[in-house]
Amino acid sequence: MAIKGVIQRKKISISATGAGTSELVAAVSGERIQILSLVLTSELDANIKIQSAATDLTGTIYIAERGGFVVSHQPYAVFETAASEAFNLYRTATGNFGGSIVYVQGEL
Repeated sequence: MAIKGVIQRKKISISATGAGTSELVAAVSGERIQILSLVLTSELDANIKIQSAATDLTGTIYIAERGGFVVSHQPYAVFETAASEAFNLYRTATGNFGGSIVYVQGEL
């Protein structure tokens, strides 16, 4: 479903170190986050999951050392959080992660 009203695409950089969960886009009460594109690289072998708060949006994604992946820009959401939930990245490796995302945020 599309976000209501006038929306503006936003782009942020991803920079995370170590294993654990990082909040990439903060939750806003009553709003959903829709990811339109994603680039992610990992310094070390890693397993990651894309999450809406603590709920997995993907299965485990395996990234090889100095590898990564791209989800090219889409006109509709590739990933979408539940209302009032943050967009998170869970990772198992202790190395560095980098990339960027393009997203929109609002009410459905």
